[in-house]
Amino acid sequence: MPDQHDTSPPINTGKFEWHPEYAGQTFEGLHRELADCIRRDQKAYQNALASAEKEEHGAFNTVRDLEKHWSPYDFAWFELQPEHLADKILRFEQEREARQELISWQEWKNAAASNASARMPDREKGDWRENLSDEQRKRIASALAILIIVGTVLVCIALYALAR
Repeated sequence: MPDQHDTSPPINTGKFEWHPEYAGQTFEGLHRELADCIRRDQKAYQNALASAEKEEHGAFNTVRDLEKHWSPYDFAWFELQPEHLADKILRFEQEREARQELISWQEWKNAAASNASARMPDREKGDWRENLSDEQRKRIASALAILIIVGTVLVCIALYALAR
């Protein structure tokens, strides 16, 4: 499902007053900082994958830590333009600032999705896959991967039996 928060550009004027982590920092400054951090982490991710054969343990730890940090915002964080992901995160942090409440990313994302879904006529709600949470998508992807592996093994066994 497209992220409902991506429809408007982030507000780049103003600064955080209440936010416990970003108080005193400007919206534009945080956006720039996030984009730079994402860009660095994307390079670190690529380097870890490139050196995975030589340093398997270190590469695994790097990839795991980076995935843990950025995947909640977007599963394909390493493929996105850093500014695009920074926009999403900034809008989220601005909402936390406006509410003066440390809401979770998932809560914010689900609230926006349910609000957008409630406003859409039934014919525009899309198919069932767009209504899944990220956790549900992970589970379905894992189940499908297992089914594909089992299916491949069964086909190989059948081909082997036919060849004998």
